[in-house]
Amino acid sequence: MVRIRNTTENEIGRILAGRRRAAGFSQTELAERAGVSRNTITDLETGKNPTLETLVRAAQGLDYEVVITLRPIGTAPEDDIRRQVSAVLRLAADLQTRLDRQERHAKRDTHIL
Repeated sequence: MVRIRNTTENEIGRILAGRRRAAGFSQTELAERAGVSRNTITDLETGKNPTLETLVRAAQGLDYEVVITLRPIGTAPEDDIRRQVSAVLRLAADLQTRLDRQERHAKRDTHIL
């Protein structure tokens, strides 16, 4: 996921163009997939007055989704990142515990043979 904070239309356009090129699509091909005109894709990529609807259509044409987060002013995005990192660390610890358990069972089964 690309996190965009205080992003201008030009930056969104550059991100969209980069994703389009990475997917190997021309502007015309993306326009067809998104159900918009090629000029609309050009406008999006150059930051000319993008609407949320056209951005969503273009993203869907690339098999992406647009996610908008509204948070109270003064809430730090770092808080979200800390929560996400904590969740990942908990999952990693749980996975390590499961792998260790499987390894112990495998050693035990080997000794039985």
